[in-house]
Amino acid sequence: MALLMTNEALPRTIASGTDPEELGRWSWVRIQGRDGVHTRVLSAYRPVKNTSYIGSTYQQQLRYFRSQNNHTDPLELFDKHLLEEITPWLAAGDHVIISMDANQDVRTGKLAGKLATKGMRECILEMHEDNPPETYKRNTTSTPIDGIFLSPGLQATAGGYCKYTQFCASDHRTLWVDISFQSMLGHQPPPPCSKS
Repeated sequence: MALLMTNEALPRTIASGTDPEELGRWSWVRIQGRDGVHTRVLSAYRPVKNTSYIGSTYQQQLRYFRSQNNHTDPLELFDKHLLEEITPWLAAGDHVIISMDANQDVRTGKLAGKLATKGMRECILEMHEDNPPETYKRNTTSTPIDGIFLSPGLQATAGGYCKYTQFCASDHRTLWVDISFQSMLGHQPPPPCSKS
């Protein structure tokens, strides 16, 4: 997962952060709009449950939490901690965008259901709900496990799935979405001035 700020977003970025456990589970930026409008953009990786390979992300997180005397499944902790992270943002009125490799069906998985209770929706599926493609190359069940979730008030004008390796070398599809500046920043800004 990657989070890049360019063009209109970069000069409006006022804060950034990462997973408080410092496990690389997510990173985020906060973008300032007009009249108190703020948008948080978060990029996350929820590990696949791997109980056999000791070097897997899941096993690394399992060992870390056990060293903290916490024996809860790392996937349950991911879901819990992510919701704890975004809940105060939503309560403060920030818009929230989450781009995530969920490693579970983003239509029917537990995390998608929990995000829905916060008003978050997977926006690409809204546009391609009839026949979404799988988002992981070795998936043989046409299951989208990657998604982009939006909080209420954000409007996606377009979005979709790239072909494998179209954007970067990966066994996951690159997902993309266009969100109107009006909904994200509270106005349509002019392009930023270039420095001479």
